Amino acid sequence: MEAVEKLWAVLSAPWTQVGERTRRAGSVLTVSTRDRSTEPTAAMVDAQSVKTSGNVAETSQGIDAGKKIKGRKPHLITDTLGLALAVLVTAALVHDSAGGKQLLAELAVTHPRVTKVWADGGYSASVLQHGASVGIELRSCSGRG
Repeated sequence: MEAVEKLWAVLSAPWTQVGERTRRAGSVLTVSTRDRSTEPTAAMVDAQSVKTSGNVAETSQGIDAGKKIKGRKPHLITDTLGLALAVLVTAALVHDSAGGKQLLAELAVTHPRVTKVWADGGYSASVLQHGASVGIELRSCSGRG
């Protein structure tokens, strides 16, 4: 809380001191985050089927039977700030679980500090087991609230 109070004191200075205030605010933030790693430790995974145009090759698209969409499906893992950590684009017919397994394997290699990932109910128990095998705890979130 001390860092927040220092930052507020810096930011509440008169507007005539903008340059100095900005420099001091930066130093306060640097001090307050000095012990934090820049590498994420938690993330979220999801996928969404999107329609493709008529001039996309048939081999690169499919039909998501649940949503009745002909197109592609981007599978995405983001950190808690929303920054992309892993991306996979498949035909829409690929199930969330299949894409999720591939993404978790990639995530374990490229971002080894991530140990917890939240996912919606579209991911099966096999994804949960696969996550555990690569050192990632997969948590289900219902989306209700």
